Amino acid sequence: MWKGDALEVLRRVPDGSLSFLYLLHPDPWPKARHAKRRMVNDGPVDLFAAKLKPGGEFRLATDDPTYLNWALMVMQRERHLRQFEWLAKTPKDFLEPSGGWIETRYGAKSRREGRRPYYLRYRRIA
Repeated sequence: MWKGDALEVLRRVPDGSLSFLYLLHPDPWPKARHAKRRMVNDGPVDLFAAKLKPGGEFRLATDDPTYLNWALMVMQRERHLRQFEWLAKTPKDFLEPSGGWIETRYGAKSRREGRRPYYLRYRRIA
């Protein structure tokens, strides 16, 4: 599914109606000139915030270090906008999945091939 398709579906969801929103191993668009195509960007993240209930969680899994750094940068900016708080207190909190994570074939393949997945959890601030 292309990013535009997923966002179109999400736009049809009533605001404040989701308890969880998962983004599992999105295409990293590794070239810098393609960064604007990544799902974790200001516009989509604002949409995620609108669709989540206060206290709802946005969960992101990636095994791509470039995407991880990008997502942390974008979400740090979102924290400053007071939309999300990062739930990690220790490294284990983002190096191991907590309860409720969905395993995908890509995630399993990633671990089999020796790539480290990262699990980011953010809570929607009221």
